[in-house]
Amino acid sequence: RSNRQDEAIESQKKATELDPFARPFAMALSYMVARRYDEALNDARMRLQTTPQDIDLHWILYETYRRMGRQKKAVQELQQMVMLGGDKKGAEKFGSSFRDGGYSAVLSLELGNLQRDASKHYHSPVEWAGLYAELGQRDKTLSYLEEAYRQHSPLLFDIQNFPAFDFLHSDPRYRSIINGMGLSPAY
Repeated sequence: RSNRQDEAIESQKKATELDPFARPFAMALSYMVARRYDEALNDARMRLQTTPQDIDLHWILYETYRRMGRQKKAVQELQQMVMLGGDKKGAEKFGSSFRDGGYSAVLSLELGNLQRDASKHYHSPVEWAGLYAELGQRDKTLSYLEEAYRQHSPLLFDIQNFPAFDFLHSDPRYRSIINGMGLSPAY
């Protein structure tokens, strides 16, 4: 079963009460997946006050802004993550890409980075699909999602929670993937 975000949030609240330092990003992540973006932002920002160098919390902010369509803020958090990872030049590249070509240029840069890294490390087709979805490229998005289904990628279980895929909800190929996984449709 899926689409049980309220239960997940309550479970995470209990886990956070038991050990608030185990996974500082987990509560914000639960809110983000449930599309409760303001709560995700508030939780991540609050935790960053005590651990401002936490890359995971900056990733939550990046993903949340990305899902909200707040592209400029998303890119700023992406730059912060890359800087914290020690790549000042890479962070500057994301900033200049956004200034020169907008968010689609940043997505293209991310695709290029993913392509280069894929020669050394495995990346789920869901990662590719998410970027192509944000670019509005239906066929490439669906092709990568279908490949992820063939590979039994565990990342597929979250695709209904990522707004970039919302435009596919009526597509028979998308619905076939959701049904094939035995998930309850969220559309």
